[in-house]
Amino acid sequence: VTGDVPQIAFSPKYRRQGLATTLFQKLIEHTQSDEIRIINADAEYPAVEKFLKIFKIDKEIGQYEMILEL
Repeated sequence: VTGDVPQIAFSPKYRRQGLATTLFQKLIEHTQSDEIRIINADAEYPAVEKFLKIFKIDKEIGQYEMILEL
């Protein structure tokens, strides 16, 4: 287990039930990495920001959407 989380999202009907917290606790227990990295998370969404603070995950860079018109 690398510790990289490509994306995390839950359908609204499954939010606020501790599912993401449980997943991250298990990831921390089983990862072979020295760090956990979330590759794609909407840090502007208040619930995501709160979740990241609980696990002391710092925002290092922002997300950019890149479009090349042809």
